[in-house]
Amino acid sequence: MMKQSHNLLRYCLYARRSSEEEERQSASLESQISTMTQKAVRENLEIVEVIQESKSAKKAAIRDGYKQLLHGLEKNQWDAILTFSPDRLSRNAGDLGQLVDLMDEGKVAEIRTHDQIFKNTPDEKFLLMLLCGQAKLENDYRGTNVKRGMRAVCHTGKRPGPTPLGYKLWYDPKNKKAQSKIIIDDERVHHIQNLFRLVGENGLSTREAMRIVNNDGFMTTKGNHVSIGTIIKILHDPFYTGEFEYPKSSGTWYQGSYESIVSKELYETVQVVLQNAEKRPIKSSLQTITKHFCCKKCGSELQEYEQKITCLKRCFKWSEQHTWKKIYKAIDEQVTHDAALKKIELERRRFDQICTITKQKSAVTSRDIIEYLIQYGTRFDRHLLLPLKQNKLRI
Repeated sequence: MMKQSHNLLRYCLYARRSSEEEERQSASLESQISTMTQKAVRENLEIVEVIQESKSAKKAAIRDGYKQLLHGLEKNQWDAILTFSPDRLSRNAGDLGQLVDLMDEGKVAEIRTHDQIFKNTPDEKFLLMLLCGQAKLENDYRGTNVKRGMRAVCHTGKRPGPTPLGYKLWYDPKNKKAQSKIIIDDERVHHIQNLFRLVGENGLSTREAMRIVNNDGFMTTKGNHVSIGTIIKILHDPFYTGEFEYPKSSGTWYQGSYESIVSKELYETVQVVLQNAEKRPIKSSLQTITKHFCCKKCGSELQEYEQKITCLKRCFKWSEQHTWKKIYKAIDEQVTHDAALKKIELERRRFDQICTITKQKSAVTSRDIIEYLIQYGTRFDRHLLLPLKQNKLRI
């Protein structure tokens, strides 16, 4: 608290720090409060309240601290404002209008900033509105200027953002002021080309192509194997053909200033392959399923041995086909919880409805439904039918 000032005005110190990128360089809350407190000491100003908040002022009526500031003025808790600069108060017309209305009503005697004083006079209110309006204008133009800069970069043949795998930036060591150039990354270019050929010409799936290029040594810039998500992103990126669209899905295309890695014909072929790829049901592997079962004689785990399925103590040796039959039988006889039984009954009803519509007379057993769900059902279907690994079924 400061001593009673000679002008008897009660000041509320308002400090705001935005978390927005465009105001990253603005003074910190501590710096604003320290600077204005020192000013109050020098000029013998009475500070009755300090309000600080970290919030953007781009939109109106979203700042709780600013609402508290205006509420205090309306309730005559203070009658003047101390703040670092006008743009700390408002960067939008809505909040500024509320403050000017309070000045018109005589509830704001003055607003002091680091180097200015705004009294409740027409000229100084106009100046305040002009400075806050200028801050709003900067906000409005900032997005436009950024987009304009991005378009300017695109016209030079570069796409804003990180350089895709297969390319790298090159800087002229003799001219440090020169712009960087996009050149082919000799370490990875053949992996990119091979990836497109494997999918476009050989018809491999993205996962099969990923395994091949990763086994060949395809690595990210951080030295990691390339993930399936990155593989799909590469295959869908037209950047490798020597042109790019920016922003994405905008319909605006630019010619790159770099050398293409794949031909447009191969790229278009890959897009057709990816678009028409059949989402075939993933068939369950016997090795995965047998982890949920054990030998009913000795209780040991099942394993593959000499191209047969057996237990650790070799109580039996079954072919793959015979093992599947044993698995379906064990599930049918030993799985009795309600969720699994309801699922089997639901699938049976669906099959009966299909038979009725197609006028086909056929019947299925619960074991047939179990075989279908294990082989072609979803992961959740298998989760319903198969026990936890610590509660294995015996076959």
